[in-house]
Amino acid sequence: SVGRFKIAKQVGENDAIFGTVTDRELVEVIKENTGQEIDRRGVTLPEISKVGFYKAEIKLHPEVTAEVEIQVVGS
Repeated sequence: SVGRFKIAKQVGENDAIFGTVTDRELVEVIKENTGQEIDRRGVTLPEISKVGFYKAEIKLHPEVTAEVEIQVVGS
């Protein structure tokens, strides 16, 4: 993976998060941590419903895809 990024979400029972992690949130966290602008339309996220580790794909170029790790934590 190209990097690991932490996203804090409000958590309820059984580590379930309220809402979901969006491509927009991931793009913002990447920009804050790296200064890199990513087109959110190139982001592919798994369904994220609990705290934990997840992998997302980011299309950087038509022929280049990067994998990043997302750590979802309680806020």
